[in-house]
Amino acid sequence: MTPKSHKIMVIAGESSGDTHAAHLIGELQELLRGDSLQIFGATGPKMREKGVETVVSADDFAVVGVPEVLGALPRFISAFRRLISVAKNRRPDVVILVDFPEFNLKFARRMRSMGIPVVYLVSPQLWAWRKYRLKGVKRDVDMVLSIFPFERAWYERNGYTKAFYVGNPTSERITVDIRQEVGRNRIALLPGSRRSEIRRILPVMLEASTIISTRFPESRFMIPAASEIAEKEIENILGRFLESGCGEREHYDVRRDSFEETVASAAVAAVASGTATLETALIGTPMVVVYRSTVLNYLLLRPLISVPFFSLVNLIAEREIAKELIQFDLTPEKLAEELFAILDGKRNVEFREELKTIRDRLVKADDGMSAARRIVEFLNARQQIS
Repeated sequence: MTPKSHKIMVIAGESSGDTHAAHLIGELQELLRGDSLQIFGATGPKMREKGVETVVSADDFAVVGVPEVLGALPRFISAFRRLISVAKNRRPDVVILVDFPEFNLKFARRMRSMGIPVVYLVSPQLWAWRKYRLKGVKRDVDMVLSIFPFERAWYERNGYTKAFYVGNPTSERITVDIRQEVGRNRIALLPGSRRSEIRRILPVMLEASTIISTRFPESRFMIPAASEIAEKEIENILGRFLESGCGEREHYDVRRDSFEETVASAAVAAVASGTATLETALIGTPMVVVYRSTVLNYLLLRPLISVPFFSLVNLIAEREIAKELIQFDLTPEKLAEELFAILDGKRNVEFREELKTIRDRLVKADDGMSAARRIVEFLNARQQIS
């Protein structure tokens, strides 16, 4: 069979998107082995490890909230223009957009005007907020590849029939038998991957740790860092905290790229709302979900949210498994008390049993078709038409 040539543009804008994209790219490289394959776009470190050509680096895209986005606007505009220019000149066979909806939905519209097909991996959470953006998805996106099984039915109910559930790469990546001894005195603190998140959330976690240490002096606090940038931010905040006389350095362990091992060995975890709550649930560690944005950002965006929970673990379970401390509810005292509650032996065991239902709900892909196979099928169909 004559080898084929494929040009694929991929745009991911933050740590979780980089992880999903890298997983997809690895599968595509395996499925298209022997073909000529060019993959390029907006990349994070894991995509670059897969050999993806960097048009722009996505490392600096990790901002959240209206004020932060406005401050970074020149950077986003420059990246957007650069990517548009490259797409226009290189004419990829498909553009794969991964999460990052504020940027990617605008990019999809430009691709539609240029006649370049678009596949969206990790659906914008239109079912949770800003449903009006569905109009743009219907117009500009050729196929949505969802990682949550309930999303396909939602799209169909709302008149979009090109959405497919392709399995959840997080549940496939994280196994239930991570070999770690759980330490009764180990508490994981997960303040998020973005610098702005870490700056708002980690200080509250550290203050809560002093309350916990007063009651349980043997407590040890583990803080996994998602990247070098996150690690530096965590160390800076922790350093200032310790210099103020609020704790002892040996009680805190900061490690990069240690998420699964850290969470698996913890008795409980405080987790910033996001993909990490799902990862923690799949590992099976009881958690308290936390989040804090700027007051302005919270007041602007909270009215747009139409679901009862913030965290993926509770949304998938369709009930509150993990306590959520969001914005004004997130205080050191409340966080410490909630962690105390799930450190209790009986409640801890019950919580771990409840978390097993999360994996059961993330069933396999429709017809066994993974995201990579859907995209290869899409590419082959396009080439036959042309």
